[in-house]
Amino acid sequence: MYFINFVHMRWNNLIYSLLFSGLGAFSYLFLVNNTDLTPRIADALYSRGAFVFFILVFNVLGYTTLRLSSWI
Repeated sequence: MYFINFVHMRWNNLIYSLLFSGLGAFSYLFLVNNTDLTPRIADALYSRGAFVFFILVFNVLGYTTLRLSSWI
């Protein structure tokens, strides 16, 4: 029984991380492609670091929201 719960928990974490990463990638691409930013800001956003930052922020916010919702 413990093993089944462990596997179920792993699948949930994988699905949540894919969901939050997808939301982060979507918001990054939406911001970069649909805004008229100055060239200096656009150059800063067109980097791998900014893309990873968006994905990490969405994962942290998503898991924090899940933790707080189970706590409340």
